Amino acid sequence: MNTKEIEIKLSEHHLSFQPGKEPVYFEIYVINLSHQFASFQVILEAAGSDKNTIVDWYTLTPDISSKIPPGGTVTFFVTIQKNPIPGFVGSLDILVKLLSVELEKNEHRDVLQLTLTPGIEESSLFIKLLNNRFKNYPGETLNIPVQIEHNGVYPVNIIATLMGLNATWLIEGASQHLQLPPQSHKQVIFKCQLPSDNNVISQVYPFIIRVESEENQPKEVTGNLEVLPTGEVIFEVTPKKQTIPQKFPWIPNFKVRETTYILKFYNKSNLKQLMSASLINSDTLPQQWHTINPSLPTMSLLVCEIYLKLWQKNSIAASLFLKENHFIAVETNQTKQLELNLKIKRHWLGRIKTLFFSVSALNSDQRIDIQNNTQLLKLVIHPKIPLWLAGVASFLLLFLWYWLSCFNPYSPRCGHQAPINSLQFNGRGLNAISGSDDQTIIEWNLEGFGWQKLFINPIFSPIINIGKTDKSKSKSVRVVRYQPFQNNVIAAGLENGEIELWDLLNDRHCPRSRLIDDAANRVLDMTFSPDSQFLYASYGSGHIRKWKLNLNTNNSLDCNPISTTSSKEKKFNFAIYSLVFVGDNHNLLALGGQYNKLCLIDNQLTDTSCDEIGQIKGGDQDYIHDIAIAENKPTRIVTADNRGRIQGWDLADNNCLNDLAKCQTIKPRDQWNENPDHSSPVYSLALSKNGCYLVSGGENGKVLLWILNANGSRAFPQPKLIYPSPKSINSVDVKVINQKIHILSGGDETKVHRNIYTFKRSECE
Repeated sequence: MNTKEIEIKLSEHHLSFQPGKEPVYFEIYVINLSHQFASFQVILEAAGSDKNTIVDWYTLTPDISSKIPPGGTVTFFVTIQKNPIPGFVGSLDILVKLLSVELEKNEHRDVLQLTLTPGIEESSLFIKLLNNRFKNYPGETLNIPVQIEHNGVYPVNIIATLMGLNATWLIEGASQHLQLPPQSHKQVIFKCQLPSDNNVISQVYPFIIRVESEENQPKEVTGNLEVLPTGEVIFEVTPKKQTIPQKFPWIPNFKVRETTYILKFYNKSNLKQLMSASLINSDTLPQQWHTINPSLPTMSLLVCEIYLKLWQKNSIAASLFLKENHFIAVETNQTKQLELNLKIKRHWLGRIKTLFFSVSALNSDQRIDIQNNTQLLKLVIHPKIPLWLAGVASFLLLFLWYWLSCFNPYSPRCGHQAPINSLQFNGRGLNAISGSDDQTIIEWNLEGFGWQKLFINPIFSPIINIGKTDKSKSKSVRVVRYQPFQNNVIAAGLENGEIELWDLLNDRHCPRSRLIDDAANRVLDMTFSPDSQFLYASYGSGHIRKWKLNLNTNNSLDCNPISTTSSKEKKFNFAIYSLVFVGDNHNLLALGGQYNKLCLIDNQLTDTSCDEIGQIKGGDQDYIHDIAIAENKPTRIVTADNRGRIQGWDLADNNCLNDLAKCQTIKPRDQWNENPDHSSPVYSLALSKNGCYLVSGGENGKVLLWILNANGSRAFPQPKLIYPSPKSINSVDVKVINQKIHILSGGDETKVHRNIYTFKRSECE
């Protein structure tokens, strides 16, 4: 045998043994000097014994050793319990033979000298373990059966005891008492219940069953209980995402190029494990990486370089190399961790890079599963110079352009800069106009070239600056109205009582005509006659003027067209806030204003008085602010006052339009307060053409949509909130286009809002 690969030592080279009495013991030490794992088996042979006669004269623990690593040692425990050659007395050489499957060409021998003295009468008891090796998992129950024979001529009382195992595992105790008749045998069973937790370490537990009686020498038999490995190792990596640098990545940082992941191993098995980890997915491996065991010195860079070279050739060999050179021992029910340190070469400029790679856990015993064996990790790498530094100038310029452009609804250059007093859709609902205290009129392009969904306010056409033509006068725009049909001319009623007519198709720098009221009263409302030949205007003084329009082009170089006087006028004793044409022939005007006055006069202004509608009473502080009419139902009107009350009327009731005296007796079809909790003024109303949809707005800033029945009453008691403005709403308009309700609103917020509400067809239609 090659002594360089195996070394054998005996604890004793000479023993004396008297058969029938106590057995003798010795130990055999085997050292693996080879360069590979090897298992060993020991065989004892007595010189001069008959090989064909089997005598169970010794026991050996273990029978065969497990594989021993290079440099490892295994100990065999030998018990001599019988005479190897029955009846022999004297010295006897015992040949100890050592065999190895892995080192099959090597066999080692040693000799033990055994001196046998005359023995006493042998025991009448014989014991045999039916299975000397048991394999079970924690939590399982097993039976250990032993056969006991009694060959004597008298009955015997015996005690069978199991030794070597934890007494708490034995369900019926470690000892059993029984009586055996002469020439009989009996099977004794020891019931064993292994604990279910991981405190039962996976290993081989040797045990001895001893049988004792007063009349005989004790008899023993040995066995092994192997607790099989169970449980799992839980692998966890924290965090799943890391960033380089970890803190303030938006600040320029030239030094940081490392980051660390924590690899945690929770050993929930009953077997000690040697754990490590390896990176997989070589396409995205960082340039340099290594694991660090906090309880051991940091692994050298040389080991990292060797690993990376091995990985390129053979990933399995690289993993084995890593496991042998750097691992962590994790006992059962213990948690330990490794640190995975990454070093990355960061780029100077550019986008943030995201690197995905996987970490796989490695364990020493493959019989134990690893939960979450592979973890997908994310690494976000910021450039040394953040992208924001390169883009901040462009962003600021873009933001400045946006802020100053008319795409921004809050641009200081675009839109109105003071409260909006009046607005109106054109006939098709594709454009709108608005007038403001800032002395400007804006025509809005509501189509927005398809951009209306991207911006709060749509694109608008050039501004008409009323105050630019005459800066000496206060010309806040109180009312704006489109000329019917073509909508290419607008009328603007001003704070100083003037009315200007502007051509939207031609020059917007000068009005085509200016209508002057000698009384210089504020214009409160205006309406064109259906044929666009006349313009009716109401004033704060109580006057109504009927203007004959002359829309000849203004060629004046000083932008000061010739003023026109009204053709007819009528004076009433109350301020008229609203006027509309009513009746199928549009031959009557409905007036609303101070004292909650609501009345009718003919459109020729020949009546000496105004015939009241209903019996509405009010003082000098009560006002009807607005009257709305349904264009397709010219007898249907709705009024709103400064107490928040809204009333719906049908002037066809009681034959009112044919006999104005009967108008006093008609009653509202419906009336309600916009806000039942408190009364706040309603400044503006708008009815759809078919009279089915009413929009209101007032001091509380709420733009509300009311659904009406065919008779003019409300279909639902509560309205739909369209837009809540933080400030007062001064004007609203409504247009139904392609089954959608387009609602226009403006007020003290200085912004024009267009809201679109999709509805189901109501019964009114």
